[in-house]
Amino acid sequence: MATKYISIPVEIEAIQFSVATLSDIIIFTECTNFQLTKKDGVYNCLITVNGAKLLLIEGNYVTKNSSGDINVVTAEVFEASYIKKE
Repeated sequence: MATKYISIPVEIEAIQFSVATLSDIIIFTECTNFQLTKKDGVYNCLITVNGAKLLLIEGNYVTKNSSGDINVVTAEVFEASYIKKE
């Protein structure tokens, strides 16, 4: 029989990607290279962080955990997984 688990709450930092937040994301991630494109009215950005390429689609979140790991999370997953800290 399967055992049930509950995830441990983890505090993260995050920025939602848009053209207006791109400069904040570059600083936040210490991005070394980026390429911004627009297709069908939606902005995409390919960033390089620590040698890894990450694709951001407008509305995605860029997250950083307490270990400094950078990840990209879709808006749907982010909003279902995180609440804003007061």
